[in-house]
Amino acid sequence: MAGHSFGAFTSLAIAGQKFGGPQGNISFADPRVKAAIAMSAPVTPIQARAESAFDAIKIPCFHMTGTKDSSPIGETRPEDRRIPFDRSHHSEEFLVIFKDGDHMIFPDAEDCAGVKTTSCFQAYIRMASLAFWDGYLKGETPAKDLAGWPWFSNRSRDEWDL
Repeated sequence: MAGHSFGAFTSLAIAGQKFGGPQGNISFADPRVKAAIAMSAPVTPIQARAESAFDAIKIPCFHMTGTKDSSPIGETRPEDRRIPFDRSHHSEEFLVIFKDGDHMIFPDAEDCAGVKTTSCFQAYIRMASLAFWDGYLKGETPAKDLAGWPWFSNRSRDEWDL
């Protein structure tokens, strides 16, 4: 499952993220989903404080964001977009942070004049996403070694300039 923005929030929920509520921790995990890509996932203030919100994620997740990825709605700052990656400790997790990437690099967007503005980012997003899917859904071993890519972070907490 993959999603951008609120779709990334939904993807992480399906992957196993827990939500606090009056009845305790609520889960929407779906065991049919084998891997997830979260592009520009929003983080609520409760999630930012909850150290265990992402502990139940057990499937591989690929997180993508940008250094200028502030939220058009809500309070998510670019540095908050790392929280799901940083706090997921029971699955294979990958992170790429696009230098100067904002919230709108993930959809095939145009600026106000109708000019495509995301083509460079889109090429990397497509290439990395396909390699992730091939590795985790098709079992193609070379694609699973994404950490070997010079701009990829796999638990190393490195931020690569792309």
